Amino acid sequence: MREPRCSGVLCAALLSFSIGLELIPPRAHAGDGEIEIVRGTEVEKRSVGGGSVGGRGPSVDLETRSYSMTPGDRQRIRSSVDQVIRIYRDVLGVKVPYDFDIDLIVQGDARKYRRATRNRPILGYYRHDEREAVVSGKSGRSQVRTTAVHESSHAILMDQAPNVPNWLNEGLAEYFNLIEPENGGARIPAQYDRTEALEAIKRGGGWSLERLFGMSAAEWSGLDFERTQLAYAQGWSLVYFFMNSDSGRHELRQLIGEFRRSGTELQSAKFVERIHSGGVKALEKEWRSWLQRSRNAHRY
Repeated sequence: MREPRCSGVLCAALLSFSIGLELIPPRAHAGDGEIEIVRGTEVEKRSVGGGSVGGRGPSVDLETRSYSMTPGDRQRIRSSVDQVIRIYRDVLGVKVPYDFDIDLIVQGDARKYRRATRNRPILGYYRHDEREAVVSGKSGRSQVRTTAVHESSHAILMDQAPNVPNWLNEGLAEYFNLIEPENGGARIPAQYDRTEALEAIKRGGGWSLERLFGMSAAEWSGLDFERTQLAYAQGWSLVYFFMNSDSGRHELRQLIGEFRRSGTELQSAKFVERIHSGGVKALEKEWRSWLQRSRNAHRY
């Protein structure tokens, strides 16, 4: 899920989970018109235009409810999620099946959205049991896109590693939500709008990695607003640190692979001790030192 942030820019998300997937042959592209979707005894009909998302291999089936979206905006979401899938697959070892689809709904009816979220102040959420991501249409166009990418990251990761802990699940989603497709690849900007939280962490704030790694889903969801900002910033910065080097990407790939098995949610520290030279203490020292330096954009 994504919660609004104090600086009025990107908003956080609160849900954890998975991996898995390998691009195989593309499926036939659906033509314009209506798509009929049957779920149990319910039948939905969706109108699909030339700018719709979905229909070629792993994709997003984008539906708007009481919300108008341009073909260009649809394509921007599709292109961004395509790049996220590619990075999960090629860099992080997440195998994405050709028939993997994310049902993404942009809900423009504020009353229905509030009812579905029980009035929680969040911009989006993901339901793993239905592989359905829902985004509030009441934020700006740019925010709808970043929230859609964020929730799509949860869907991709949760598909085969449902035991990924919150720090990693949210850290990856935050890492990807500013992705910019370019020249057939992607750029992920270095500058991230969590200045206050990052500065607090640089001064020794947040949690020790040992404590962060042992935080349960219930503890994470029970954090107040300020502590939530720290948790998201810490998760994001750890992912950015890992993704900043070949060795870090290799370790992150190993870490993700460990969370395919049930009962592994709170074993981050155990896994890091095994795969990182010097274990958790060494990782914390290296990560906090890296936080003091400027960060480059990542290109894939």
